[in-house]
Amino acid sequence: MGTHRQPSMAATSPLRMKATPCPVELGHGHYWQLELMVRGERVRGTLFAPEREEPEPGLLVWVHGRTGREADPPIPSQPSALLELHWPLVGPRHDPKLSPLLTQCLTETTRSEALDALWQRFAHQAASEVGAVLTAVRSQKELRIGPLTELRLDLALAGRPPAHRAWGPQADAATDWPGRVLDFLQTMRSTDSA
Repeated sequence: MGTHRQPSMAATSPLRMKATPCPVELGHGHYWQLELMVRGERVRGTLFAPEREEPEPGLLVWVHGRTGREADPPIPSQPSALLELHWPLVGPRHDPKLSPLLTQCLTETTRSEALDALWQRFAHQAASEVGAVLTAVRSQKELRIGPLTELRLDLALAGRPPAHRAWGPQADAATDWPGRVLDFLQTMRSTDSA
């Protein structure tokens, strides 16, 4: 894709982790609620790590906007810890003023500078959040977790078919995961509204 500014991956607050009872459907393991601030936004997520010490489980990151029963976690291709995050302005992070405009970004028939700017802010915020949370989770000492092995992105906005993208275990440690998030979102906007 064209040139774009690299999103900041710095969290503006330390990662807070709170152990909670593990949901039955996830099996036995450690379950944590996560929270940190990224670019002025409170980012919450959950982290599940299966009970095993050796080898450290890889990390599957799932970014989506689903809520409640519709949010069945993906099945990893290998035993993995699962980090679940929500898109800004989507699902549980819905904003009554901005979320409808975000949907309009993908349904408009004529491009507007205001909606282009909103989509760019959304894309950079999402990529920054993934990068900051990954950095924080890799730095924490509570749980032993291996490298990120899978990234799954699901985005469904009202009136639009859902978009999905996944990168699997063949990715290496040098993969630019926030860049992949940014490219996914920028491609989605450019192909749907061009």
